[in-house]
Amino acid sequence: SEFQGEPKIKVSNTLLKTTIPGKKQIYRLYDGTTCIGDVIALRDESMNEIQKMHHPFDPIKTMDIHTYKKRPLLHKVMENGKRVYEKKSIQEIASYVKEQLMQLSDEYKRFINPHIYKVGLSTKLYHLREELIKKYKQL
Repeated sequence: SEFQGEPKIKVSNTLLKTTIPGKKQIYRLYDGTTCIGDVIALRDESMNEIQKMHHPFDPIKTMDIHTYKKRPLLHKVMENGKRVYEKKSIQEIASYVKEQLMQLSDEYKRFINPHIYKVGLSTKLYHLREELIKKYKQL
């Protein structure tokens, strides 16, 4: 999604097949202790500047997220071939997964008519994708 410091994109006639450009960070959104969705942002965006999330494939759908608590999900694990993140045991990983599932509302976990978990793009990332699509479609 980036080459020599420049964001790259694969453009398709179908928006579903178009890639999302740039280096990214994902923020989990919380309403109290309940997880309500994830927003994909550019890595250099701060949590505070992310006020709205855009549906990745439907340009009309947006969601105001400025009141939700945000927690970054991506952390550097390797750098220059060396581990820079503490190795976790299987028990620690299992415990973390169980914790995360407990934060999801039952409406997302039920088998009959589950709600769709919200995932969207930050405004900055959404606009970058749109600019690159326009640029490459003109070529």
